[in-house]
Amino acid sequence: GSPSILRIDINEVSDWQLLLYPGLSSDVKEGILALRNELGRIRSLDELAHVPGIGISTLKKLYTLFYIRPLGSGTKFHYATGRIEELQ
Repeated sequence: GSPSILRIDINEVSDWQLLLYPGLSSDVKEGILALRNELGRIRSLDELAHVPGIGISTLKKLYTLFYIRPLGSGTKFHYATGRIEELQ
């Protein structure tokens, strides 16, 4: 079978790794990098809905590819906060 893709922290993936990540258009990847540079840190994957070219289906796919490791010593991971419902 094909190799599986491991979820990765969207704030820790390097620019070049993200650009090589399979399954996303180059425009979406560039938009994610621009958003991350603008914000300094993505706090919720829902913020990716602001990237041009990311609609509901792409956002759902991003939830399966990435996560956000919390700052500090907490163990709670942040995936989504409900923004996807607002897009429907």
